[in-house]
Amino acid sequence: MSLNALPITFIGAGNMASHMLSGLQRAGFPTNAILVTDTDPEKLQAITEQFAVQTTTDNRAAIQQAAIVILAIKPQSMHSFAIQNSTAFAHSPLVISIAAGIPLEKLHQFFGAIPIVRAMPNICVSIAEGNTIFFAPQLEVSLHKVADAFFSLMGITQWVLDEEQLDAYTVLTGAGPGYVFFILQSIIDAAQTLGISEADAKKAVLQLFSGATQLASLSSSSLRTLQQQVTSKKGVTEQVIETLNKGHMSALFALAFEKAYARGQQLQHLMEDELKNKE
Repeated sequence: MSLNALPITFIGAGNMASHMLSGLQRAGFPTNAILVTDTDPEKLQAITEQFAVQTTTDNRAAIQQAAIVILAIKPQSMHSFAIQNSTAFAHSPLVISIAAGIPLEKLHQFFGAIPIVRAMPNICVSIAEGNTIFFAPQLEVSLHKVADAFFSLMGITQWVLDEEQLDAYTVLTGAGPGYVFFILQSIIDAAQTLGISEADAKKAVLQLFSGATQLASLSSSSLRTLQQQVTSKKGVTEQVIETLNKGHMSALFALAFEKAYARGQQLQHLMEDELKNKE
């Protein structure tokens, strides 16, 4: 069945829902066939004006007519949402949760034995260049294909068999755009110390990263080999790399990832404790 023929409901009109709708619109998906719910009428009005989607504040009615339900609500709101609306899922739609920190087992406790996928997209879905990681080891093959096809409209997808891997990818790809922007800005700031204007530095740095990543994608050489090809002995590139190595840049990244993963696990445990207290 064509995705265009499947009624799709977004629960929540927040930032990630908006990024996904932007990506779907860019991909040519008929967003006027999508229904979005939220408790805030002003958010719904804004999202209707931007994406021409249908909107409602009636979660139950929106769920009952959907073949795919995207749970784009805050993790701390999931339990109360399930209490109010779990019976609306009796027709077993495909449920895709993009809420961080709520394990698949807990989602099934909330909503019952219906098909549920945990998904971790990143904000690059807004330009159909996202990277979405999925976890749903018991999902039927046909529904697996539906979820994959839907998110493939917004970028690339990858399935993992271990939920801890989903948490690891949350650090790598889910949060990734944030620290890529940090690195870009740091290089722009450094370029300004050499007398290059901020506007010119930004233009040059964005093209630099775009060109370098495309070259790396198209080349059969490893990244280390490509690095060596541009690094002349005692040249400018070597000086930059030596300085970064003296600052233990690689070790710093490893430490940052370790701390980020630990923080994610801590937040998940806190979320689980909060949910248990509400039960």
